[in-house]
Amino acid sequence: VFIDGKEIETPEGVQFNYTYRLKNRASQRKMDEILELTDLDYGQGGRQDNTVALTLSELETLKGLDILDTIARVEHTAQQGTLAIFPNSIQEPYNTWDIDNFGPITIPAKGLTIELNLQNLPLYKRSITHFEGHDLYVLDGVIFIDGKEATSYTFEQDHFWMMGDNRHNSLDARFWGFVFPLLLFPPLDYLQALKKAEAPVIDLGEHFIKQTWRNRYKVLGPNKLQTMTIEVKGQKGIKTPILDIVLAQEAKLKKHIRTLDTSYNAAAFYEHYRDEMMDILHPEKEKLSQINKEGLLFLCEHFEIEAPRFSELYIEKNHEGIKADFREHSFGATHGEPYHQVYQDRHGFVPGLSGIDALFNLGNTALTLI
Repeated sequence: VFIDGKEIETPEGVQFNYTYRLKNRASQRKMDEILELTDLDYGQGGRQDNTVALTLSELETLKGLDILDTIARVEHTAQQGTLAIFPNSIQEPYNTWDIDNFGPITIPAKGLTIELNLQNLPLYKRSITHFEGHDLYVLDGVIFIDGKEATSYTFEQDHFWMMGDNRHNSLDARFWGFVFPLLLFPPLDYLQALKKAEAPVIDLGEHFIKQTWRNRYKVLGPNKLQTMTIEVKGQKGIKTPILDIVLAQEAKLKKHIRTLDTSYNAAAFYEHYRDEMMDILHPEKEKLSQINKEGLLFLCEHFEIEAPRFSELYIEKNHEGIKADFREHSFGATHGEPYHQVYQDRHGFVPGLSGIDALFNLGNTALTLI
């Protein structure tokens, strides 16, 4: 990181992602024990992806253990020329930026005047319009602010640049993402929006909202449409992040498996996925976010959706990095394309069900629905 042209000292504890290969399987346990690594250090793909976040001191320790075949820092050049990186533009020079090679960028400060042109407009347009409340448009290559031609702009507020100490896994000011809620076995329109989104982020820090799909999902049984609910402990009026929501004693996760068995035993592919569902809905689970997260990653895997990032810190609704916010969107309300359902002879096609319904009925061909 350079500030005003001078390299700043890398803080102790900064992590980068590395791909590695060990000499044998037993070395993985030794690596975890000596470096005190957890599942969080291995990211979304787990240990099977052979990618781990390490500090520089951990890297040197690992190299000294004589258990490595190879290790190399992860490159992110594939992000160049995409919309995943702020300022969400593929024009030059932004098409050469990635999370390791970013900038330079002038951080706005109150009273600072900058030259404004079509090249740097992507960097500052949102600040000028969304945060400082001006009307901005471009006509025939000329920038207009509040109806007047503008070749410069003076900022009215201080701005701040934030970077996490885990440089490859942090959700920070380098990204311009789409923010989604963490739903329980979400419906197809949620999965479709997630698949289309650039740099999607699941907000684990948002306050839990009762009577929503955060702890409910819909399935179709032999007799009727059923809304399944996982009971959680009451919060007594206290706003609590979904990350910290604890299951109630009466959550009765085994009942969910019994209901799924009754509803989908006749479905063509249910038996293929049943063991995974039993793991997700295991009675020893303590937190709602564990079930929701595992359920979402299960659906992402089978619908061939790239696993999203998860933010444990609440993302403010007016955060400058947000391109679109789906946290208050009403998912499950759209009809979508009809597909075969196991009890459609009794009920006709029923839209808005959890994505697991399509998966249990269609198997891998369900991904064509999104």
